[in-house]
Amino acid sequence: MTLKCEIPIIFTNNTNGAKHIFIDRARLPFYLGLRPADLMNLRNDGLVEPETPVKTPRPRINYPLLAQEYKKKLESGAFATRSDLAKSLGVSRAWISKVMRCLPRLKM
Repeated sequence: MTLKCEIPIIFTNNTNGAKHIFIDRARLPFYLGLRPADLMNLRNDGLVEPETPVKTPRPRINYPLLAQEYKKKLESGAFATRSDLAKSLGVSRAWISKVMRCLPRLKM
């Protein structure tokens, strides 16, 4: 005897192009013949994921502090140009320039 079981799976793409796979919790009891208590146990064990991903906030960038670090690296002679610094960090030259514009202005 072969048992056939279907699981409702949702495939989604977020705005950044990442692909996510979720189990549709609303249809899961219907497909598997689960009672509400069984479904609650699956949720408590972490075996049933929510339909939508939980957003985790990215840490904020402290531009003035980052600019000071870049300036120290350039002034120490470790890097001759902003381009060399950008290549070593794996970022663009434009990013280095954007960050460096955040340096506090000297008052005269």
